[in-house]
Amino acid sequence: MWKKEYNFDPHWFRTPFNQRMHYLDVGSGFPTVMLHGNPTWSFMYRNLIRAVQEQHIRAIAPDHVGCGYSDKPQDWDYRLAKHVSNLEALLDDVLQLPQFDLVVHDWGAPIGFLYAVRHPDKIRKIVVMNSVVWMTSHFPHSIYLTRMPFIGSLLVRSWNLLLKKALKSCTVKPLSQDAIDGFRAPYNTFESRIAIQRFPQDIPTKPSHPSYNDFRFIKEHLPLLREKPMLICWGEQDFCFPNRFLKRWKKYFPEAVVQTYPECGHFILEEDNDAIPRIVDFLKEDISITTE
Repeated sequence: MWKKEYNFDPHWFRTPFNQRMHYLDVGSGFPTVMLHGNPTWSFMYRNLIRAVQEQHIRAIAPDHVGCGYSDKPQDWDYRLAKHVSNLEALLDDVLQLPQFDLVVHDWGAPIGFLYAVRHPDKIRKIVVMNSVVWMTSHFPHSIYLTRMPFIGSLLVRSWNLLLKKALKSCTVKPLSQDAIDGFRAPYNTFESRIAIQRFPQDIPTKPSHPSYNDFRFIKEHLPLLREKPMLICWGEQDFCFPNRFLKRWKKYFPEAVVQTYPECGHFILEEDNDAIPRIVDFLKEDISITTE
C-alpha cells in the first residue's frame, strides 16, 4: 500500500492567490527543499526524506499548485512565475528560512532556479536531477502533442496518457506497483490532471510566450549560482532529458560534481539504490556551515 511509504504529517498554507498548497516539513536540522516536477508530486521524495531525516537534516517538500495534495484550480494560468510566487510565500513568509539546500527534478528545476537566482544568498548547495532551466525545442514530439488545446486535453486529461507513459516509458527498471499507485493517486480525474497538461504548455517556444522572459532571466543569471556546491545526478536513459542536456549543465556549471546512472531513466530515486545515499552524503558535508 503506497500510503505506508508516504506516512508524513501534512501541512498546508494559503498562497498569494488564495489556494491551499500542501507541503511536507519533516525532521530538524539544516533544511533541504525538494522540488518535484511533472507529472509527479512530493511522493517522489519519500525515500530521500527518510534518508536525510536519519542524518538530522530537515526536509521540506511542497506540492506545486495543481499537484499532489494541493488545490487544483481550473481557472488559474499555471505559469512559472506564479509557481515561484507560491514558493517564495512558503519559504520566505511561512517558514522564514534564512538559508537552505535545494534539490530539483524536472519542472522543479525552473521553479527552483528562478527562486535561486532571485535569492542567491539563501541557497547553500544544489542537487540537480534530470531537468532543464533554459529554453529549448529539443523535446520528444509527444510533449508537443500534449500542448495542443483539444488533442492535448484528450491525451493528458481524459486518457491520462502522459502520466501513464511517464511511469512506464521513462524508466529502465519497472517501478513497483506501490510506486505506480502513489504517483497516480492525486491524478484520478479529468479535473485533477490540469497541471499535468499546463506544465508542457508553459514551455516557451517563442518570445511572445508568457514565460519566455522568466526562462531568459534564469539563463542570464545562472552565474550567480556558479560558486554554489552542486551535485548533478543524471539518468542516462531518459528519453525526455537526454545526455545533451547534461553536457549543457556541465558547461554552465563546470565545477559541479557529476554522478551518472547509465542504467536509469527519468526517475533515478526509484531506479538506483545508490542515488539516495549519494545525495545524502553530498548534503551532509559541512552541514553546520550557514550564512548569517
